[in-house]
Amino acid sequence: MLSRWMSLCCVGLVGVLGGAGCAPGGGNGNDNTPSGNVNDNTDGNVNDNDDGDGDGLTAEQEAAVEAVTLLLNDLAAAFSGLKEMANPESYPTDSASFGTCPVVSASRDGTTWTIGLDYGDGCTNEYYGDATVSGQVTAVVDAEALTVEITFEAFSVDESTVDGTLSATLLSRPSDQLPFAIEASVDLETDNGLIVGTVTVFISSSDGEITLTDGQFTLVDNDDTAYVVSVDELVMDPQEHGNLIPEEGTASFELPTGVGDLTVLVTITFTEESPSTGVVLVTVSDAEPVEYTLSWVGE
Repeated sequence: MLSRWMSLCCVGLVGVLGGAGCAPGGGNGNDNTPSGNVNDNTDGNVNDNDDGDGDGLTAEQEAAVEAVTLLLNDLAAAFSGLKEMANPESYPTDSASFGTCPVVSASRDGTTWTIGLDYGDGCTNEYYGDATVSGQVTAVVDAEALTVEITFEAFSVDESTVDGTLSATLLSRPSDQLPFAIEASVDLETDNGLIVGTVTVFISSSDGEITLTDGQFTLVDNDDTAYVVSVDELVMDPQEHGNLIPEEGTASFELPTGVGDLTVLVTITFTEESPSTGVVLVTVSDAEPVEYTLSWVGE
């Protein structure tokens, strides 16, 4: 639901910056192979699957997939509006205050701009569809260093709230023709948990397609379970799909098995069907991938 938060925040940054993205599989969860794949059913419930979805995954693995994908969706939301940086005509060159939802303010001190968005106690904007938006977002832009620091204060879209900071350095300047790249560090708290880490982001100036790659994050869910997650080539197209569920790419993390210090590698693979169906492929260690439907999609 946070996919639109930065639409107006970054609407004119291009003008400021000067520039014209346990084992699943074939029913062999009790196969005690010596491969270290943790397919041995030591606790009697390796293949437990209470909801009938994702046969071959344990309840712990399903919970981890749900938590990680939710937090990655929040992370993607933090970058979704940056496509507006590619619009060189969209922001005034002088200090200004305008608008009602949000009230936008801008001031300049030398090469540094401060841009504020204030949604007050809640309002609606066509860019957000039917969502109610509230809270404040502030961006401090250094036009010479090409850096942006964005602060969220009780920023909420349909009661899904983000607090914290997102810092970014432009690796290439925006243009109307070419994707631009940023290197970002994030420290965010959302309704779904905490997100801390770094990532390289490519954003299409024409259609807003977002690619997150070379990302390393610590994601902590609301049960205080931490996941160290690597993301590679996660591609999201909110304009095409109306959401921020990736249409390709992977997210992977190690998950404890409950047997000593033994862990298994869990890899979530997104496909072109994922944005519309919520179905992802989950691979545990080197077992066959399992189809799993994310419960939060469509909520």
